Amino acid sequence: MVLPTSTLAPPGAPPRTAHLPGWAGEFFLVAGLTAGALAIRLPHLMLVPGFSDEYKEMLVSFEVARGARFPLVSTQCYLGSFFNYLLGAIFLLFGPSFTAARMTVTVLGALTVPLAYWLGKETEDRPTGVATALLMLTSFTHITNGHIAWVNCTTPFFATGAFLLFTLALKRSSGRLLVAAGFCYGLALQTHPTTLPAAPALALAFLHAGLFPRSADRSTPLRIWLRSPWPYAALLAAVLAYGNVIAYNVLHPTAAGRSTGRTTRISWPTVASVPTSWDSRAGAPSS
Repeated sequence: MVLPTSTLAPPGAPPRTAHLPGWAGEFFLVAGLTAGALAIRLPHLMLVPGFSDEYKEMLVSFEVARGARFPLVSTQCYLGSFFNYLLGAIFLLFGPSFTAARMTVTVLGALTVPLAYWLGKETEDRPTGVATALLMLTSFTHITNGHIAWVNCTTPFFATGAFLLFTLALKRSSGRLLVAAGFCYGLALQTHPTTLPAAPALALAFLHAGLFPRSADRSTPLRIWLRSPWPYAALLAAVLAYGNVIAYNVLHPTAAGRSTGRTTRISWPTVASVPTSWDSRAGAPSS
């Protein structure tokens, strides 16, 4: 039997070995990190930590789902309402419950792990990405806080996404990715004002990348960036994404003084007041 010449290796060539294509290996790595993150975070979802006043944000989200109100901010004047609209959509799909609220935050927390991998990989290399993802995957604080249905428990997801888009924009000289990074950063700012100190850090990173461009990353010199509309569009996107919080505080300048902060304990009768099922005919909760 004579084999086709296309299957014969040239003389002196090393033997061929089967291997996965690069994209397949990347897919299985990211899928494994995501599955591992979920496997670590799902146990004791409804037990650890105990319920606190997360019901307040759930009630706002429930009112959004019913169409009873469309707030600009959440339970505090410095927290945007984006999470409430997201959770309201979840309530419409699966019904209002503590499980749905905590599961939403947990899934976003698990998805932060592959985002951390991509961020580390794009910043340095694949081993750095894997190390970054493993640190996020096993972070005790990120796991336990990721069980609470607070908007600020989603901050790592949106902040990591913004940093990843920003890094990709600089490496690929992509104005569209820079605008997307600005918008995602605005959403991260909605989740908690502690992301505000990242703004000057991002500005310095942008200036450094522009003043010292690396040809390997296809970086764009600063003077070219500043002559294009993209940096200004990115700033506008960040302002628009945070615009509802800005608008609320402009319309209610004394709201900050009335913020009472979150409590750490609630009574079970208060918890029981949160709707557990959805009556689509009456548009009201039933227990």
